[in-house]
Amino acid sequence: MHSLDTPHPDAPTGVDRQHAHHTDPRRAPSRRPQPASTLEPKPVRKDRAPRDLEAFIESPADAPSASRRRLADRPSRPIATLFALALAALLWLTPAASPAHAATVRELARIQGEARSTILGLGLVVGLPGTGDSGKEHPVARVVAEVLRNMGNPVADIDELARSNSAALVMVTCEIPAGGGREQDTFDVRVSVMHTATDISGGTLLIAPLRGPLPGQGVYAFASGEVVVEDAARSTIGIVRQGAQLVRDLVNEVRGPTFNLVLEPQFAGH
Repeated sequence: MHSLDTPHPDAPTGVDRQHAHHTDPRRAPSRRPQPASTLEPKPVRKDRAPRDLEAFIESPADAPSASRRRLADRPSRPIATLFALALAALLWLTPAASPAHAATVRELARIQGEARSTILGLGLVVGLPGTGDSGKEHPVARVVAEVLRNMGNPVADIDELARSNSAALVMVTCEIPAGGGREQDTFDVRVSVMHTATDISGGTLLIAPLRGPLPGQGVYAFASGEVVVEDAARSTIGIVRQGAQLVRDLVNEVRGPTFNLVLEPQFAGH
């Protein structure tokens, strides 16, 4: 028997006891078991879009096509509804609103000092069915004779044209807008009977030079074309659409560092 003060031969020493204290599995600190829900990963439904929307947008090819369609449809439904309502309201208000129109300064105003210009000349309308001037009128006969001569068919005596009533001597006028015109621009011309012609509808205006109203201004345009009578009650006045073509620029240039703008009458009250 051993006394209480004598250690047992098989008992561990102090160092061994300390080592045994740390290595003895019976004395190892116990860990609380974790719930199964925190240890095992939650299953992810394959038909549900990923929560990270930014990652899904950056790599849409990695996501199922059905999920992409559902993800794209979900936010668009309220937006589409709002857009439809806004469009309906816009269409409802459109008749009451004035249509938008982009206008230039030239359309709204003109430069002070600019004005419309008128060029004019004498012309001959031919091809009339007996409604033209009488060939007995010498001014008309001379013009017709001059035209025939220029075309290589001179008339020896203007009295030969006494029975002619298929032509009419007319005044040809063309109004150029305040903005002026450039070479090769075309404008309408107005033709008016000067003598005894009764109807110039259906006739043709031969080429007529148009000059400025002042002497020495030279030729600005040539006019020609089919005459159209717009008012049957005034068959001695007709129009040739785009009948005049400028052969040089006709522009009122503004000189000086400053100028004034004048509103057109139709916009002056706004």
